[in-house]
Amino acid sequence: MLVTGASGFLGHAVCKVLRAAGADVHGTGRSRPVPAGVVAHRADLPEDARQVIASSRPSVVINLASPVDLRREPWLYTTLRPGILDATVALAQACSQAGARLVQVGSCEELAGGTVPFSADAPPRPTRPSRRPRRFG
Repeated sequence: MLVTGASGFLGHAVCKVLRAAGADVHGTGRSRPVPAGVVAHRADLPEDARQVIASSRPSVVINLASPVDLRREPWLYTTLRPGILDATVALAQACSQAGARLVQVGSCEELAGGTVPFSADAPPRPTRPSRRPRRFG
């Protein structure tokens, strides 16, 4: 199993749960180390998507890698797109070629402005530029 963004807040927690369940976990991280017991892979997405899939050979990829920026300026869409939309597309293509399943994780921010509680078929309504690339590619 491969967890992208394994060194981040959510990725770190997901890796720990998977390891506790006995899973063989590989993870990517850039700024901080991945949790203990996780096989670390350095990857800059989208460029390294094929390489990290080939070297870790996962049956499942959990994509938690994403740049985070809490500002709401529209120009951020262009800045954040490579690390969000382009990285997700590259991972999906690499997973498809390798026969791995991709689990794409989002956030409630992508449904902002919708009726709470959110339904499974609720249309995305992101309000932050950092969440727009997944909706508006």
